[in-house]
Amino acid sequence: MVRSVLVIPGLVGQPGESSATIALPNLAPLAAESDVVPLAPETPEGLREAAWLGLNPAEHPVADGPLLVAGLGEKPPERAVCLVATWGTLGATLAEAPRMEPHEEAEASAAMRRLQTPRLFWLTGEQPHNALVWLDGPIEFSTTPFDQAVGHEYQTQWPAGDGDQVLRQFIEDSHEVLSALEFNQRRLDGGAPPVDVVWPWGQGWMPRMPNLALRYPPATVHTDSLRVRGLCRLTGLTSKRALSRGFGDDWAFVKDLGPTSLVVIEAFATLRRAGRAEELGWLGKRLDTHLFDLFRPLPPSAGSHLVILSPSDTGPGLMLERSADSRGGTTPFDERALEDAGRAGRTTWDVVARVMRSWTS
Repeated sequence: MVRSVLVIPGLVGQPGESSATIALPNLAPLAAESDVVPLAPETPEGLREAAWLGLNPAEHPVADGPLLVAGLGEKPPERAVCLVATWGTLGATLAEAPRMEPHEEAEASAAMRRLQTPRLFWLTGEQPHNALVWLDGPIEFSTTPFDQAVGHEYQTQWPAGDGDQVLRQFIEDSHEVLSALEFNQRRLDGGAPPVDVVWPWGQGWMPRMPNLALRYPPATVHTDSLRVRGLCRLTGLTSKRALSRGFGDDWAFVKDLGPTSLVVIEAFATLRRAGRAEELGWLGKRLDTHLFDLFRPLPPSAGSHLVILSPSDTGPGLMLERSADSRGGTTPFDERALEDAGRAGRTTWDVVARVMRSWTS
């Protein structure tokens, strides 16, 4: 008996967008044996990742900083202020940093650790985001999220409020130490942009969250999202990393799926937002070969239960459920199923919570 919920944002796009699921040889017969219905669009309020674990996003706002710190496996003191610290490039305006090679990232992170103080700590994350932990720091200040600050003169966007001088000085000091690094000098000599600033944002305290381990059956969350791993840590769930070597070239996690599992893969949404249609299609085929192939021969009559959710924040999403109660049909699990979907449908968080709780009985 295998019971799994697969939450894969961006797997199915909106009508007219590139498709990653049309004509997949294992998914098509699964859909024919399943109930395929629309999902309501994701709400912009709250934490969207909360819905993927079965929590109402509007009831569980979590700042980006604490979520990242938790994802890195840290548990700072209750009143420590946690922030995201994003690599950037500083010119006339703030810009996104180019991706660093591993040895460059190690050199840059070592330089940032030299800026630590007895109250301000650096945590190396996953490019482009790292974290800062500010012990006994103030919370009454504002920061500009990195993606909103990009394209602006940095001093018009930097922190304001209690303790803002600490963070402003940190930004200036990061620029000074990173600009002096040898790999950045080589980049400049070759006409490439450097990685020469760190931008802090997303501040907050570690939140109190419900313990989902008490609500759900024993299950492991397999995910490629550092934020989801952070949310798992905050809610008492066990998580493991999936697709650890990039977009779909390491599916070893499939062998670790237990009798009850929750899989969250965010790579499709990342590729879809970037308009990388060819890679999106390739990753869909890999998903079909390595994951959907696992479920195809498992008969629902033997107790197997599969739910695939493709939530979307730009329109309706799509859901597939295959169980002993499924009626089956001709609705495909692709963009064609959403052509007349409107904005009605079940919410992602309610479906995940319903299914996971049903497995406790």
